[in-house]
Amino acid sequence: MTTPDFINSHYSWHLLGKFELFLTLPLDHKRANKKNIYLEEIGDEPYIGLKSSYGVGSMIDTMFANQQITPRTVFQADELDTVAGLVSTGLGISFLPKTISLQSFPLVWLPVTAPECEVSVSVIWKKGDFFPKYPKYFLISFRIVRIRIGIFTRLKIPSQTKVRLGIFCILIHLFFT
Repeated sequence: MTTPDFINSHYSWHLLGKFELFLTLPLDHKRANKKNIYLEEIGDEPYIGLKSSYGVGSMIDTMFANQQITPRTVFQADELDTVAGLVSTGLGISFLPKTISLQSFPLVWLPVTAPECEVSVSVIWKKGDFFPKYPKYFLISFRIVRIRIGIFTRLKIPSQTKVRLGIFCILIHLFFT
C-alpha cells in the first residue's frame, strides 16, 4: 500500500481512500484553542516531518512547495507514531492523518482551511504479475473489512478495542476466504 506518488507505468493500482491531514500540536501550544488553521500561519514553528522517501512525507513536502513555504524542520521521522510522540512532548508541530492509533497521543488536531490537506492511499501491484488474483482478493477483503470496522468506529468503546476488533475481523475474513 502506498500513496500515488510512487505509482508508475509498471504498476496497476486501486485507490483505497483519501484521508484528511490535520495540523497536530502539543496540548499546551499557543494555537491549541483555534478551530482551524491556514498553512501559512505555522510560520517559523519547529516542524517534525516524515522523510520524503515515504509517500505521506512526499505529499506534505509537495504541499509546502506548492504554497512556497519552507518549514523549519527540526526532525524527520520514519514512522507516524514517532512524529506523534515528538509532537506530544512539545518538540514541534506536524501534519498527520487522524488514525485510530494516533488518536491515543495527547495532541490537538486542527483542520487545515487552505490549502486542501489530504493524502491518498492506494494498493499497487506489478503489471503482468504471475499472481494477479491476490490484489483482487485483497481489495474484496478490504471493502468487507472496512464495512465491518466502520460499525466498530460508531461504538462507544476504547480505541485500542476498536483496533483489536478490526484486526480480528481481518483475520476471520482471511481465514474463511
